[in-house]
Amino acid sequence: MNKEEVFELVKRYNEGKCTEQEQSLLETWYVNQSPAAAGDIAEFKLEQDLHDIFCALPKPGGKMKLWHRIAAAAAVLLVIGAGYFYIERKVAENKDQIYVRSDIKPGGNKAVITLGNGKTIDLNKSGTGVLSHEAGLLITKTADGQVICKLDPHAAKESSLMTITTPRGGAYMLELPDGTRVWLNAASSLQYLPAGVKAAERRVTLQGEAYFEVAKDKTRPFFVETAHQVVKVLGTHFNVSAYDEDLSTRTTLFEGAVLVHLSKPIPGNRYIASEARLVPGQQSLLTEAGIKLGVADLKEALAWKNGYFIFNEETLCSIMQKVSRWYNIDVVFKDHLEKTSFIGVISRSKNLASVLQLLQETGNVHFKMEGRSVIIMK
Repeated sequence: MNKEEVFELVKRYNEGKCTEQEQSLLETWYVNQSPAAAGDIAEFKLEQDLHDIFCALPKPGGKMKLWHRIAAAAAVLLVIGAGYFYIERKVAENKDQIYVRSDIKPGGNKAVITLGNGKTIDLNKSGTGVLSHEAGLLITKTADGQVICKLDPHAAKESSLMTITTPRGGAYMLELPDGTRVWLNAASSLQYLPAGVKAAERRVTLQGEAYFEVAKDKTRPFFVETAHQVVKVLGTHFNVSAYDEDLSTRTTLFEGAVLVHLSKPIPGNRYIASEARLVPGQQSLLTEAGIKLGVADLKEALAWKNGYFIFNEETLCSIMQKVSRWYNIDVVFKDHLEKTSFIGVISRSKNLASVLQLLQETGNVHFKMEGRSVIIMK
């Protein structure tokens, strides 16, 4: 692949003219080169990577089509480990198309704030500027959609409990009064009781999934409570996934240090491990057996925040739970396919039919969309 071909491929990608196969592979490739991959693919970076890979490839006997050459390069990446998340698809010869009556768009910035006095603020419908200034709490929305909460030191009353909730098909980012930034995934909620600078601690309650960048304050630890665990930090970056239907809680540490411990008894749990201290790159898994520590896959844990689904030998049941939250759909399994596993990376900005088509191209599963329901069959 010469320089002109590389530039042409990247140009077509940035113009949205790549095929589904080319786009999926390039996105997979790129997300493995940068944990925070976003925006356009840099031509010089891709050219350098392709040059290194093709130097190691056996020379073909004849001409290869562009797609075949890219696929061959990806196969080499997969072997050497750099392309671990290449979507491993066996393109079916019949190339069945998904039955679609009407396509479903991906989720977006949607959330509702509920104040202690019962007042609600629909962030998707509200404009920019001051959204609320009552009970000692000033809530504003910036031009880029970010919500910023500030305490009013001159307020006569103390601030009351505030809850921000994202629906299925929604996500949101907000900044708390202490400067902590929180990204909420779909079908999640965060309760926050504003505390003044003299308070001994900072505390939130989470249902669902969120990524935290906690503002450093050695005098006031930050606590994240979920149904059965508490995470204690002083200032760090971490992700917590605590959906009820997952039957487990995952805490992934990216920076700093956190202490995870059980807060409420779990039926059947003998407290074999009830407390764990994480260091960057570790993940704790809380189940009925207690807390188990392991090495984290940081890209996979933060894929949702960076705009991707990343599946690493993940079951179709788990995949469709994530898909159903983001696209606000119901899922029906007609055959016993829940344990079918997939490896891959798919953009969360695609319409639902495109996501399902990529999964279907394995040739092992078929989807049918009816309204907001997806039927899965052999």
